[in-house]
Amino acid sequence: IRVYPYSRQSKEQNFKIIFNDETPLNVVLKEISDNFDETSMSLTPQDMGFSIMSSINKGKSVILYIYNDEETHVAFRAIQKQQQYHDYIEYGRIKNPPKEILQQLGGIEILPRLICAFVNREITEAEPVKTEEIQVAQYTGELDYEQMKNFAEMFIEMKGGFANRKTIDQVKYQSDFDRLCIKKGGLCLIALLNGSPSEENQKKIENLIEEMKSVKARFAQNPINFMWIDARCHSSLLKHFQLQTEYLPTAIIYSPSRKFYSNLVGIFDKDSLRLFVENALKGRIAQYPLKDQIEIDEQDCAAVHQKLDEEQSKIYEQSQADKDLEDEILREILEEQRKRQEELEKEEKKSKKKKKKSKKQKDEL
Repeated sequence: IRVYPYSRQSKEQNFKIIFNDETPLNVVLKEISDNFDETSMSLTPQDMGFSIMSSINKGKSVILYIYNDEETHVAFRAIQKQQQYHDYIEYGRIKNPPKEILQQLGGIEILPRLICAFVNREITEAEPVKTEEIQVAQYTGELDYEQMKNFAEMFIEMKGGFANRKTIDQVKYQSDFDRLCIKKGGLCLIALLNGSPSEENQKKIENLIEEMKSVKARFAQNPINFMWIDARCHSSLLKHFQLQTEYLPTAIIYSPSRKFYSNLVGIFDKDSLRLFVENALKGRIAQYPLKDQIEIDEQDCAAVHQKLDEEQSKIYEQSQADKDLEDEILREILEEQRKRQEELEKEEKKSKKKKKKSKKQKDEL
């Protein structure tokens, strides 16, 4: 195995690991791990608060690794090599902290644990950070490089980084869903929309996406990922959530780790979505177990929409024809009733005249 520095600007040297088919895997992994230097701040209970405050006052968030092992996890050391993160994040580590510190950091019970300390506002010299403003978010995923990287990137986005990522990505394939939801950790808010390509519907989608963006910005510091799926095209997905296309647009929140989902109740707008996310994060929402794994079937959505539109057009034409026929039958019935009424009125007039004439004759007698 030859390992190269992550960045071309890095002054680190590449290195190689030689092994044969008898070398245990843990030995290979240990050699790789040993070549990833630990560059985070080594903190103690005494200087931890000052160091975090100092970093935050520089406009950065602090990712802190709390552990009781001999060394930090290699995934944490690998994340520190992401040079494009350095303008937004500083890293620290604290080993075997006392219970009081664990309580201060959000009531941590299990080690190792990754947290992020941050302030969700712009920092200026005129308005430095106060201790009570600092928030702490715990990472609850596995010690996995991709998931930990995604956790860090949420706080970079919150600080205005990755401007091109301030979008709501569309899930078109299984690989999209794995990348945007499964591998990221945390919860996934999935908007289920009608992706019909008509101009009118595309404007509706744009408006719905804007509603989602405002909610995403509000919860930027929380472990929740936003995405949308054309559920009219991928309609087989709806059966997982006991839904039908008539319910679109709607949304669900899915937990990949716990395999449960929750349905949005109410209309699809930013207020309903905000309340939906808040309740989900607080655990105050109905949760349903997901029996089957979510699979995004490959579809030619343009062809699917065309077929559905043609079917709907035929149904509309048939219903219109049925309506026209019903209208014609109704007109005939009304016309028949009108004629019958006229006949009755004529008969009634004749009868009245006859009675009147008969009465006159009797009077003359």
